[in-house]
Amino acid sequence: MSLKEQTTLKQQQKLSPSQILVANLLESPLLELEDKIKTEVEDNPALEEILPQKNALNETTGNERTEDFYMDGGDSGDEDSDANVNVNDYETYDEMEDFDTPYVYGGNYDVPVDYNPAYADDQSFAEYLSSQFAPMAENPLQRQLGEFIIGSLDDDGYLKADIAKLTDAINIHYSLGVTEADLYEALLLVQKLEPAGVGARTLRECLRLQAERCVDDDVENSKVAQTAVDVLDGFFDYFTAKRYSFIQNKLHIDNNLLNKVVEFIKKLNPHPCNAFTEAKYMKAHDAVTPDFYYDGESDILTLNNGNIPKLSVSREYEDMLKKHSDKETSAFVKQKIESANQLIEAIEQRGEILVRVMTAIIKAQKEFFMHGDDSYLKPLTMQNIADIAGCDVSTVSRAANKKYIETDFGLFSLRHFFSEGIATDTGEEISSREIKSIIRSLIDSEDKENPLTDDALCDKLNERGFRIARRTVAKYRETLKFPTARLRRV
Repeated sequence: MSLKEQTTLKQQQKLSPSQILVANLLESPLLELEDKIKTEVEDNPALEEILPQKNALNETTGNERTEDFYMDGGDSGDEDSDANVNVNDYETYDEMEDFDTPYVYGGNYDVPVDYNPAYADDQSFAEYLSSQFAPMAENPLQRQLGEFIIGSLDDDGYLKADIAKLTDAINIHYSLGVTEADLYEALLLVQKLEPAGVGARTLRECLRLQAERCVDDDVENSKVAQTAVDVLDGFFDYFTAKRYSFIQNKLHIDNNLLNKVVEFIKKLNPHPCNAFTEAKYMKAHDAVTPDFYYDGESDILTLNNGNIPKLSVSREYEDMLKKHSDKETSAFVKQKIESANQLIEAIEQRGEILVRVMTAIIKAQKEFFMHGDDSYLKPLTMQNIADIAGCDVSTVSRAANKKYIETDFGLFSLRHFFSEGIATDTGEEISSREIKSIIRSLIDSEDKENPLTDDALCDKLNERGFRIARRTVAKYRETLKFPTARLRRV
């Protein structure tokens, strides 16, 4: 067999450094963004903060919120007229190039968690995982794959994206030639990180990973853990249905061991990164900082810029670039100036995109913002908002990530406004939240001695004109944390 050289053309899509920076800042909530900018200012001598001017008419205390963008239907007389935007006049934003990096998010499990790892106060969950993964990687490529997987985990620590799709994505974005086997090998290493269960692709796998860690404990605990692994492997559906006698007969175990196994599995953590997620952190500290403020009466949307400083490029560094003929010094100064300019532009783009996305959400859910009742929420997907805002769905996902808006009716996560739709007999679509509200009402008012089965719930919904399948009813019931009718019977 002879070897031949062959030239082929291959089209690949790669993100530029500036696009990656915008994506990174866009995904960050306000407090996280402030920390990132503070670090950049400390690390880059070409960046300078523009200190506010103090005078008798405009005293700056540093505590008030910064209103960088707002919509009031007219000009306010500011020098920068672009800062005043009418909600109804806000059209598509085409200057932002699309981002295709996968972003996934998943389950919501309401289970108490005891795991509380030690980590630096300023360390994110991804950074915590990366610090563990680095010494485990056998080579730079494997480390890069591990970092990519860690960056694709959802808020609960799960990898919900398909391995094949992730492989394609990393080959496109980083011009690599890795296989699914390469990525799977890196995933197995990620699944060895602390906390146990991180990197799982399903709830069953998450619990199994944790149970496996306990198999090598003392003899008694090891037996319980190994039996738990067997249950999760072969009888997970029976376990969730509480068919314990069936499991006991199949595994030939006594009541004592069965009870220990059941308690063991119940204490496992279904969302391993719970202690690190910002939502849990903020709830524990009772301190959620809104990224937006919306006044429904005046129809004014305000982007909260908090303590983000105004930045500029140092004149001293600009002068140095003109004066120095030394190539090495000039290259260093030029790089710092370019980095400073990129950050300044990225912060501006972040603000523009956030306002555009939030404006689109307000327009789509206008009745909710008028009444504050979830029953007014319309079916809405991120693709819908992407179409309205004129950007990619992954951009919308980043913009909604861990962001909050303060309204006349309270504080809401941006993800609160997204839900799938259910069609009625008239062809109208209503939000799945309204369906869940009806299911909750039906179950709350049911005869506790003869509770409604999923089929009965489905029939009652169909009687009200909602076209909904039994399996969808079951899914919504489980989401609402109601057990099956058999287990609700008093």
